[in-house]
Amino acid sequence: MHRIAIVGRPNVGKSSLFNRLLGRRLSIVHDQPGVTRDRVIAVCEKGKMPFELIDTGGIGDAPDPEFSQATHAAAMIAIHQADLLLFVVDGRAGITPLDRELAHQLRRSHRTLFLVVNKIDERMHEPLVNDFYELGFEKMLSLSAAHGLGLQSLIDAIDRHFEDKIITGQSPKLNQGQNLEEPLFCNTNIGNEQYEVAQAHDTTLCLNEKEGSSRLIELQKVAIPKLAIVGRPNVGKSSLLNKILGQERSIVSPISGTTRDAIDIECELKGLPYLLVDTAGLRHRSKPDTSVEIFSAMRTQEALRRADVGVLVLDATVEITAQDKRIAGMLQESYKPCLIVMNKWDLVHKENGGRASQGEHAEMIRRELFFLDYAPVICLSAKTGQEIGRFLSALEEVRKMAEVRITTGELNRFFKAVWEHQPPPSRGGRRFKLLYATQVAPDIRPPFHTPEFLLFVNDAKLMTDSYHKYLLHAIRSQWSFSGLPIRLRLQGRLSRAEQDKKELGAITNNR
Repeated sequence: MHRIAIVGRPNVGKSSLFNRLLGRRLSIVHDQPGVTRDRVIAVCEKGKMPFELIDTGGIGDAPDPEFSQATHAAAMIAIHQADLLLFVVDGRAGITPLDRELAHQLRRSHRTLFLVVNKIDERMHEPLVNDFYELGFEKMLSLSAAHGLGLQSLIDAIDRHFEDKIITGQSPKLNQGQNLEEPLFCNTNIGNEQYEVAQAHDTTLCLNEKEGSSRLIELQKVAIPKLAIVGRPNVGKSSLLNKILGQERSIVSPISGTTRDAIDIECELKGLPYLLVDTAGLRHRSKPDTSVEIFSAMRTQEALRRADVGVLVLDATVEITAQDKRIAGMLQESYKPCLIVMNKWDLVHKENGGRASQGEHAEMIRRELFFLDYAPVICLSAKTGQEIGRFLSALEEVRKMAEVRITTGELNRFFKAVWEHQPPPSRGGRRFKLLYATQVAPDIRPPFHTPEFLLFVNDAKLMTDSYHKYLLHAIRSQWSFSGLPIRLRLQGRLSRAEQDKKELGAITNNR
């Protein structure tokens, strides 16, 4: 698949163009410069053929000094991975010294480049485009990312470019002489600073490019499970993602709130495809002090909604906080499979200096987060890589548990024994009765499909909360379903009046 990187100095509208090309709001857009830090990657299907689109942080100007070096390095990696660059400039601001410096640097990358003059919102702004011919790029287009003006011309130009490459036999490939197993180092000068960028092979796809595009198409047909890594700020979510991937994909900093966008990254874990989603830390509702933080929190909540599995990251060096419990509650309410990661385990020691017990720590977590008692607890260190293997094994076990299918006969024998051992309490002189039970499962079950049981009963209203909990506990005692929430659906027997009404409706329809 072809790759396009959107690059430019801060606050020229790169994220707006990224979102407009995708047709959805994925990157955070704000007037504040330096909002985007990590690379945000998604597949664009606007043109004749899909391509991978990469949004990058602004290069130069250092609007966010603490993260400028890491943001620039991430942008340089995107440039060297791309087949085509969209160099975005601000048409109304005119050519700046930084635009000239970037133009010089981008020419040295030897990538095909389209100069995109953004913020041409009205016809009266069109003469401003002529100033940018001074930069000397052959292909130049003007548009308004905010309003979508000129977008189709850009898409048509991209289509023609890739069609020409296909005709001439220039399919997406590595730079000449580049080995997939060896990193590519490039020295990059931006302003007065020099950065050395290590570009490894593209782990956003995690596919060896020598295998060709057929492997990619094959993987795209599979329902790839999404793992959302969530938690409060500065607990090590990005560090965990980087350690799993084996490279510095997300920017890591001791400063809270480093990650802003929800970043989707495809990879393979133990030979199976996954989509890892690194998210911004969720602060308490009273704490976010900028609109950017609020947008980041909204992206995190949306990532959790579309995820198949939630990975809750906690800080092992401090006690469970109210915000940790709130995020855990979000996972429980969403009925998502869940794993709990106690990060920074390398820093945990007993008061006497001895090594802390993982079992004791896990029991403490289960007491505090009792509503997620089904989630496996893994104590690890994302910094050192200690026990990362246990996390992958626990994830594999949860996936296997989701594939467990209980036969109807076995399930009904089980419930009969449960009923005999502890009959349900009566309500108003009536007792809750089970008529029949079966496990509900679609014909094609996606990975991490949560177990669901349909119970045909005499009257669903007779089920008490305590007996509902008893049934769930009994099921887990027989089948652990580690990491998976269990759903019990009750279907009561129709009353005589409801049966007569249903039969009358069927007769009317047949006529």
